[in-house]
Amino acid sequence: MYMQTKHILILIAAAILVFAGVFLFLNDRPATDPGIRDDEQEEQTSSVEDQVRTEVEKVLAQGTLPNPSLEMPKNIKLLSVNVDENQVTLNFSKEIVSNGRDAFEATFSLVANAVHPIIQGEGQDPRYPEMGFIILVDGKPVSDEE
Repeated sequence: MYMQTKHILILIAAAILVFAGVFLFLNDRPATDPGIRDDEQEEQTSSVEDQVRTEVEKVLAQGTLPNPSLEMPKNIKLLSVNVDENQVTLNFSKEIVSNGRDAFEATFSLVANAVHPIIQGEGQDPRYPEMGFIILVDGKPVSDEE
């Protein structure tokens, strides 16, 4: 009788371990990208957004454009950044359009050149074949400002 109880307890312990292993395996499966959990993917996105914000703010802090006849508008603020794979949305304060279209385009060109390596990576094989920008001024598309 003692031997039967011992075998039953061993079987119960083995069953518990099997169920626990299956439970842990099923709960640890990635939801979207193999190898990257949702919290890791969210961290990567916010990290990319932070990198984009830092680079754009560096460009704006320099305050100079390659064309000496154009002046970068002063007091431009980057209000928000959103990166969704290859689509980058930048929301600027209205100052970005205060010195005219040519100054705006020259400023955006510097910003785009700073952002490209962050989103597409460096080297010959870009992460995304094409990259898109959505530029907002105080939350509205640039074309609405003209």
